[in-house]
Amino acid sequence: NIASFTLNATDMGLDDGVWSFTYSYQDTFLRQSPSIEVTVYVDRNAPVSSMITPGESNEGDTILIDGSGSSDGVWTDNLQYVWYVTKPDGSVFVPTTSEDNGILEIMLNESGLHTIRLDVIDWVGRMNSSTTQIKVINSVPVLGMGIEGTDVIDPNSWKFTLGDNISLKPNITDSG
Repeated sequence: NIASFTLNATDMGLDDGVWSFTYSYQDTFLRQSPSIEVTVYVDRNAPVSSMITPGESNEGDTILIDGSGSSDGVWTDNLQYVWYVTKPDGSVFVPTTSEDNGILEIMLNESGLHTIRLDVIDWVGRMNSSTTQIKVINSVPVLGMGIEGTDVIDPNSWKFTLGDNISLKPNITDSG
């Protein structure tokens, strides 16, 4: 015959973790079956998402956003991190990152208020999110002028001979 039983983590009061159970079957003739060991992985709690981030940044600065403080109890090593950035114009993008330890390195090139969202997903698919906003300050563009064929940029004075052909070249720097 076939026997079955159910292990209910809630009814048994099992906390998150790895539980091992050993059972055996005894028939009506008091014959004992060999012992069988069952390993049960319990994850009853959703993860907790948390971020450490600067409140503001200058245009074009590289910033680090730290989501590594996110946790899922004993299962913290099994978290997946998904980042979303909403730009000031409302468009959303998912930054590409090679980090899987909850650290995002990003350069924000547009001034205004950016919203950063971190979704933390545990190994059974439960998710928790946290959001923060970073104010990106517009950097003043730098304008300079130079003469083609020379390395001098922004000289205080230029001296030319009558009839010289001069090609001016702008030197404009603006983050973003």
